[in-house]
Amino acid sequence: MSALYHDNNKFNCIKKERITIVICFFIVCYFLLSFRLIELSLFSIEKSEDFFKKNDDFIKRASIFDINGIVIAKNIPTSSVYVHPYQVSNIKTTAELLGKILDINESSLYNKLKENKRFIWIKRHISPLQKEKINNLGINGIYITNDEKRFYPQENLCSHLIGYLDIDGNGLAGIERGLDEKLKNYPNEPIILSLDLRVQTIVRSELMKTINTYEALGGSAIVLDLENNQIVSMVNLPDFNPNRIKDVKDRALFNTSTMGITEMGSIFKVFTLAIGLNSGSIKLEDSFNISKPLKIGRHTINDYRGKGGIVSVPEVLMYSSNIATAQIADHIGHLKQKQYMKALGLLDPIKTEIKETGHPIFPDENRWKGITMTTISYGHGIAVTPLHVVQAFASVVNGGILFPISFLSEKTNFQNNEIIYNNDNNDYYLLDIEDNNDFFRKIIKNFVNENENKPVSYSDCISQNNFNINSSSICRKLKSKKIFSTETSKLMRKILRLTTLHGFASKSNIPEYFVGMKTGTAEKVINTKKNEKSRFSYSKEKNIVYCVGAFPINEPKYVIYISIDEPKKNKLNLGFATGGMVAAPLAGKIIQQIGPILNVEIQNKDDSKIIEAMHLNFKNYHSMVVKKTE
Repeated sequence: MSALYHDNNKFNCIKKERITIVICFFIVCYFLLSFRLIELSLFSIEKSEDFFKKNDDFIKRASIFDINGIVIAKNIPTSSVYVHPYQVSNIKTTAELLGKILDINESSLYNKLKENKRFIWIKRHISPLQKEKINNLGINGIYITNDEKRFYPQENLCSHLIGYLDIDGNGLAGIERGLDEKLKNYPNEPIILSLDLRVQTIVRSELMKTINTYEALGGSAIVLDLENNQIVSMVNLPDFNPNRIKDVKDRALFNTSTMGITEMGSIFKVFTLAIGLNSGSIKLEDSFNISKPLKIGRHTINDYRGKGGIVSVPEVLMYSSNIATAQIADHIGHLKQKQYMKALGLLDPIKTEIKETGHPIFPDENRWKGITMTTISYGHGIAVTPLHVVQAFASVVNGGILFPISFLSEKTNFQNNEIIYNNDNNDYYLLDIEDNNDFFRKIIKNFVNENENKPVSYSDCISQNNFNINSSSICRKLKSKKIFSTETSKLMRKILRLTTLHGFASKSNIPEYFVGMKTGTAEKVINTKKNEKSRFSYSKEKNIVYCVGAFPINEPKYVIYISIDEPKKNKLNLGFATGGMVAAPLAGKIIQQIGPILNVEIQNKDDSKIIEAMHLNFKNYHSMVVKKTE
């Protein structure tokens, strides 16, 4: 009995010890949690203040300039207001006072301050006067921190190109998005664009006048420097002010130049003609019968304002014959046609510093033949962006070389990268040049043209031109090709000149420069709903009109592209809302003004050397007489 009592006593002692240990554990936890809560309530403000002080430079972002050093985007110092609600003694009064100063609804601000949060942003980027008034309130729990705001002094002028940021300084569109990481990570290294604001101002002004004159929905214009394939100007209307992005409509935000997928109409005849000549499918001496419509299965191909009879190869482009172009496409064949379209970059998204790019729309392998092949030859059944057309057209007139387009000036130093051509595989490479040379691309182009029929490696080109380049300096291979021979390119320049002098692009002809231009008109695809089902068809009343060309066409320096969305017929266009009557005159006006700014020397139209160089002997089947003196 005594043994049992002893055991029970021992068990009770052990049980009491365990309970004591558990109680002590909970007491310690309680005090630790209490201490942490006290620490947070007493010292969190100081810590958050330290955070803002330590991160004054956190959102700094590199500035962006045009090619002449004019500011396009720059961070400016501002202040922002935040609150620790639990420190505010009178929430209602605080909401009333802050609401009046910051122009914020007092009721919504009151509800915001009542939320169970330790930190609340009240307003970002307040004015100096608002900052002063808030400081004068002297209310506990309200804090002001240094901040920065992106400022766009040019406002609407280059909105689609430059893009915009969100409230926290992250790029959402344009260059701001495409180069977001570099702009953030290297705030002291400015970005210099190839954009020339002098040219941009003229292009936007003239484009807006044309849109207003013809009561159009909008339009786009692009100017490309052929020396380096850099964008000098890119305008889309309607546009927006990136300083006030909040209330901008979606249509104004849409970058038509990089994302606007449309059928380009007769502009594609330039590519079809160049492909036919370059591939040997047709010859300059060939002619085509366009006296009657062309029937392909159940489809009929007609000409708009057709000449009838027989046309020569240059006249196909001059008078924009669908019937003759369809015959050329038949000579080329669907396989070769698609191969060239692919090589011209017309079947893939354009890769530039701007990430918002449209994906071309074209038929699949099984449907790319017959009538589809025919319509593609004159720009229907395939849809691309304006940037696609500019890049491909540049290769037609620049000697046949397809260079990637860029929005960056060579003054922006990304490890001094340049492009070099490797004739062994018809490829281009991006190299890091130790000795920067302004004439690099020109020398490369000349070297390639002189040796285009020989197997030439990039190392041969380097050694013969004394470039100090190590073979290990190749950064990446560019998806570019030499598409057309130099002879094909020269021939296309002459045909484009004839199209401007005597064809449907004659209203782009100006006295100052030899211009080569092609126009186009495409019916818009509209949605005609029937029984709540979408049904798409071509509109007979709504068009998009285009033109694309180069100047001076004897030695092309710049490419210009114009598109106008739904221009209306009026007395000025004589009731013809077409590319030749609306877009071509605009191109001529722009070239007249920007040529001198871009240091393109005014040309003498009686210069015998230029006239001789641009003269083309061909069969003239129509009443127009092409004189050697132009």
